[in-house]
Amino acid sequence: RTAVKRIVGLPGERVAIRDGEIYVNGELVRKSLAQLRECVQHVYDDSFRRAENEHEECLRPRWQAGGDSAWRRTESGFAFEPEAPVQSAREDLLVFQFGRPRPPNYGGGASPVNDAYGYNQGLNRGLNHVVDLLLTCEVDLQDQGLLIIAMHDGHRVWKCEFHPRENEIRWYQGNEQVAEAPTSTPLVGDGFTLEVAICDRQVLVGINGISELSHRLPDEANSAAPTAEPISISTNDRPVEIHGLRVFRDLYHLNPHYRADDWEMEAALGTDEYFLLGDNSPNSVDSRHYGAVKRSSLVGIAMPGADR
Repeated sequence: RTAVKRIVGLPGERVAIRDGEIYVNGELVRKSLAQLRECVQHVYDDSFRRAENEHEECLRPRWQAGGDSAWRRTESGFAFEPEAPVQSAREDLLVFQFGRPRPPNYGGGASPVNDAYGYNQGLNRGLNHVVDLLLTCEVDLQDQGLLIIAMHDGHRVWKCEFHPRENEIRWYQGNEQVAEAPTSTPLVGDGFTLEVAICDRQVLVGINGISELSHRLPDEANSAAPTAEPISISTNDRPVEIHGLRVFRDLYHLNPHYRADDWEMEAALGTDEYFLLGDNSPNSVDSRHYGAVKRSSLVGIAMPGADR
């Protein structure tokens, strides 16, 4: 039977699955931004927001701002429209909440992003939290503006600042700057397409389809503790417009029993053997079950995968 799978293990390599991630010969496999685009699953697309009067009393939008916020919903996104320049220590945040955010009187609340698949409706299984996320949107900035994207990696908050006057990206953990990069595209003018991701213990930033920043995050000894509000957007007191907000998640790989427990191959692949995985990990039959695949059994053209 012919099937489309990803080749994740090459001859001589030993594949393992830990916390939903792929490891080869003990090293975490890290994807580039281009490779991440090929793997991600949709989480939320603000272009398909519900009607304002649809279940207004019990279901709020995924993107939330405070009651006195200067963020305003527009037809295609959000605009930050301060009535006057204000110097305040309080951040005016536009926050993404996963799940089904409900008012307190209805019970329940937002929850961390999980590995649900929209096309696995009949599959009964436990869901796993996912912290590897990608945010994409269209941005219009002013010359003296500032855009800040904050993302939670399951351990701490990281912030990516976009400075249009300097055409520069700066990456922070707390108040400590840990990386910076100039942009190849001006941040002021006709607007730009923005991509910001935390994936495979690294930050990835792209502008207009070009990878601008890639920075590895430190390894963590403890398991991730995801938050229900993994992404927020803020600015200074200058107007900014954001359109087409989309949130994606990375693949979350399961062991051969379709569970989140760690798993590793018993031995390295032979000189003519390959290890294959399907993207629909909770429902795929692949090398986790039937083992290595010989080169002679591979047909078609192999698409580029993660760098190793």
